[in-house]
Amino acid sequence: FKPYLFKTDDYGKTWKKISNTFPQDEITRTIREDTVRKGLLFVGTETGIFVSINDGASWDRFNINMPAVPVHDIKVKDEDLAIATFGRGFWILDDISPLRQMEASMLKKSAHLFKPRTNVRLGKNWWAAYGGGVGGGQKNYFAQNGRQGHTFYELGIVKGEKKRKFIDAGDARPDGAIIYYALGKEVKDVSLTIMDADGKEIKTFSGDAISKDNGLNRFVWDMLYPDAISVPGKPPAGIVVQARPGTYQVRMTVDGMSQTEYFEIKMNPNEPWTQADADARFELWMRVRSITEKANLAIIDALKLAEEAKKAARGNQKAEALAEKIDKAATEFSGSLVPVGTTLSAIANEPAKLLSKLQTVHHVLFSSEGRPPQSAYDVVKVLSAEIDARIGEWNRVVETDVAEFNRMK
Repeated sequence: FKPYLFKTDDYGKTWKKISNTFPQDEITRTIREDTVRKGLLFVGTETGIFVSINDGASWDRFNINMPAVPVHDIKVKDEDLAIATFGRGFWILDDISPLRQMEASMLKKSAHLFKPRTNVRLGKNWWAAYGGGVGGGQKNYFAQNGRQGHTFYELGIVKGEKKRKFIDAGDARPDGAIIYYALGKEVKDVSLTIMDADGKEIKTFSGDAISKDNGLNRFVWDMLYPDAISVPGKPPAGIVVQARPGTYQVRMTVDGMSQTEYFEIKMNPNEPWTQADADARFELWMRVRSITEKANLAIIDALKLAEEAKKAARGNQKAEALAEKIDKAATEFSGSLVPVGTTLSAIANEPAKLLSKLQTVHHVLFSSEGRPPQSAYDVVKVLSAEIDARIGEWNRVVETDVAEFNRMK
């Protein structure tokens, strides 16, 4: 009923007892050294697991969210820690890379950004974007073809990660790049900026989107670019592009001081596609996003001009007539690109608009990691020309009617 831990430096010829520093009321079952960092030790006991970053000089309990159960075996698999409990099941910690970098001095700093692990991106099926059921604290149910269903509570986005509390299943590994950082007690402002290899910003997270708690924090970037700009009062653009495999940067800024680390996103090695295929997919996807954003910005500008004209024309009969003409043209321009209705039933009964048709290419690109089919390029080419034609028609209204209205003011 005491801990018994021994270490050898000569392949088992001699052994040194290292359990004197271990909690003396624990019964030890197994000990493993990390496969990367020398002196990073994990010990399974009757009540859970302990960790040492200094070759057993000191120990800390490492149960995290694991209950007090006997741990009979431990395995380090890449950056993950798998633990076998006696009669209860398996417990897996998704990423131990912070422990491999951890030094006691880091926790005394006001802020420290750890180098993120390499993230292997898995391909997505149509059900991967499923948002869950009714929410609001009620149970949700999810079933896949050929698999047993699961019951869960939808928790929404928690520190960048879509979270569900499963009642009858374990959590999946986070679907994204895992970023760890440590903060001191006096920290006020924190932000995380994701950039590509050239330092071009993809997205910045701050405020309630990230944790500012003292100690170690985790954030999960979903590997998605921001959605294209949407027209206010209309459905979201829905063109959310996945980051391609490659090198990325994360910059943490704490109270005006910044730290930057590089990390890799890799394609699932079981996929048959090449980097060139992934690049082609990304480039077409970003083109779809660019076309969508250009069209929505033109719509926003058109509707704004029409509204300003109506306000400025009040009390002037001739100006009111011209403002009405401008408003009609802006409405027709908007209606040719995005739905006119504001409810799902109203939108469903409208003919498909140009941006809705373009969105179908987004769904094709979402469903495969591979090079886009030629048909996708053909559709984008045709729709891009039609969208440019509609924007050109509106620009002629701006050059004639809006210009004339401005002269009347």
